[in-house]
Amino acid sequence: MKFPTRKSAVPLLAILLALAFPAFAAPAPAEGVWRGEFNVNGEPLPFNFELRDLGGGKPVLTLINGTRRDHFALEQRGDGSLRAVMNTYDAALEARVVEDSGGRRLEGHYRDLVPRRNGANDLGML
Repeated sequence: MKFPTRKSAVPLLAILLALAFPAFAAPAPAEGVWRGEFNVNGEPLPFNFELRDLGGGKPVLTLINGTRRDHFALEQRGDGSLRAVMNTYDAALEARVVEDSGGRRLEGHYRDLVPRRNGANDLGML
């Protein structure tokens, strides 16, 4: 049996490491309370939400409105994005973590799940 030489094993090891630990993996959001803003007719509409159990189990997005808490299952996609279908509102929140000079933030959309409804919205999340 012939074993690979050190010279030929190095590129193979580099490929395996690159696949196991992608250098450009999407950053993950931190668990905890976040503040979001939708842009509605040019005006910011703030809202608060919480992300929990992102490391395992069943991830949850909780919308916070005063004392009211609405909990929704959170889907973590392979490309690093997040999606929460909110049947209560016939809508979904879709977001991805963006890192820039201002730090780490979520950027995405509030998508109306009834697109032909009068007044349906697709609001950008700032």
